[in-house]
Amino acid sequence: FGRWIKTVAVYSDSLICISKVVKNDAKFWFRDKFKLDSKNISFHVFFFFSDLASSCHSRGIREIEQDWIDKLIRVSYFIQVGTLEPRKGHEDVLNAFEELWAQGQNLALVQVGRPGWKTESLQARIKNHSEYGKNLFWFDQGSDEVLEVLYRDACGVIVGSLGEGFGLPVIEAATYDKQVLARDIPVFREIGGSNVRYSSFQSKESLAEDIKVFFDDVINGSKKIVSSNDALNTWEKSKDALMNILLDHKS
Repeated sequence: FGRWIKTVAVYSDSLICISKVVKNDAKFWFRDKFKLDSKNISFHVFFFFSDLASSCHSRGIREIEQDWIDKLIRVSYFIQVGTLEPRKGHEDVLNAFEELWAQGQNLALVQVGRPGWKTESLQARIKNHSEYGKNLFWFDQGSDEVLEVLYRDACGVIVGSLGEGFGLPVIEAATYDKQVLARDIPVFREIGGSNVRYSSFQSKESLAEDIKVFFDDVINGSKKIVSSNDALNTWEKSKDALMNILLDHKS
């Protein structure tokens, strides 16, 4: 990555960033490390949107996945979406759910994402967990079709990332009219605004309490969070926004 960013600094005259947070971080980095500012390189922002149902996406539900989906229809569950890698905060969320299970809470955690880097011990912990297949599920090969089903029937979405460039699950959740509990980091404030519930993730106990309150509000229909209008836009509009930047830059 160090070699790549240096190459960008040498050869690029414009950066297109996926959030204002990334733009500000990039501007600081280029100014601090390479003494480059807006006179040397321009910075732009365009957002991702979500259109999972109509995009060219993967299909297919394996037998074990269908068995789990059939189980999940009968329970209340929260979904966490993203590759299992250290930045996504899967371990913090699992710790909080273990606290909930120890308290006798009847809630399930569904994690959807490919196995990633530096999480071998976490992957083993999940698959060897006493709640695996009962209150803990990891869809490590799930297609977009599986993801759609899981979003549709979830109580809500938990986004635990310690750092992100954007945070697509926040937008995807809104398209399925699902409320979101997210770690309180700047990019989620930018993307989700007041449409998202935030948690400090300070400890497993505090996060467990935040999840309980979140669940009660979802079930009781109180403190309803309205989906962002931006989240209802499509990948087509995201493409148009990117093209407008490219065309403006060319002109």
